[in-house]
Amino acid sequence: LLVTFDAGRPWEIDPDSLEVKTPVGSYEDWRIGLPPTIIPGPFKPIFSTAHPAFDQREGHLWTAAYGLDLGGAGAGFLELLRWDGEGQIANWEVVDAETGDNVTITQSMHSLGVSKNWVLVCDTAFLIEFEQTLDQEKSRAHSPETTLWAISKVGLESSGGQAPAIKVVLPGAVAHFLVDYEDAEGVVIHAAHNNASDASEWIR
Repeated sequence: LLVTFDAGRPWEIDPDSLEVKTPVGSYEDWRIGLPPTIIPGPFKPIFSTAHPAFDQREGHLWTAAYGLDLGGAGAGFLELLRWDGEGQIANWEVVDAETGDNVTITQSMHSLGVSKNWVLVCDTAFLIEFEQTLDQEKSRAHSPETTLWAISKVGLESSGGQAPAIKVVLPGAVAHFLVDYEDAEGVVIHAAHNNASDASEWIR
């Protein structure tokens, strides 16, 4: 059983005793999402997904880490991560298959999905206005469209490297979705639209 969070490493716990077993990877396996000058202190600002995906047939957990593009204050990035339950995490830098540019997340990455041959990373409609934590009156609408990045498992080197991703734009705002595992006839996504909700309202 995993305890997950949008802004931290997942932890594995025993589902029977609820005892903590292990974090998913070490701190060194996770890139920080914000420059340490913005959030100083002993705890690294790690941005991940609250809904990683477990491949039951392969026995791998798929998740990701990303960094926000803050212009001169920090460059954005997206890393695909795979964990087998032990040891280090394998990681790949996600790049646009068409342009070769680094893929960045513009809102958040609340959900991730996996099928037999694909991993789907979603730029989800879960937009956090960090200014609100500083008591500033700041609101931004999430995107009316949803960007998915489809990454083929085939060809991913076991040691990591780059992962080319195909950009897919869905109409409507999506924060949560599931994926059918079998994909021989195409990838099937089951998504709930949350066009009229604002996931960061709770901060106020």
